[in-house]
Amino acid sequence: EELFAPGMVRTSTHADGDIQLSLKRTFQGIEVVGSRVAVTIVAGNIVTVAVEQWGDIAMDFDVAPTITAEDALNVLSTHTGHALMAGGETCDSEGQIFTFAN
Repeated sequence: EELFAPGMVRTSTHADGDIQLSLKRTFQGIEVVGSRVAVTIVAGNIVTVAVEQWGDIAMDFDVAPTITAEDALNVLSTHTGHALMAGGETCDSEGQIFTFAN
């Protein structure tokens, strides 16, 4: 649907005037972890564009969660072998898309 969401762009301007942009990829409002575009601008010209971990995502890929946040925390607890304290979460639950090479 969209490639980049607001707030997912980092910019850097160097002393020599060169500009670097890093744009995190999103799909249907969900971050695609590790997938981004990097752009370098020198003297107003785009001199490099690079993509990182940019696999195809089918347009019908369903981003709706299939388990609850509580179930996800239980799976994480089981996987890591560490009990999680009820109410001890430090951030809200969020969905993320991971891409893997075949």
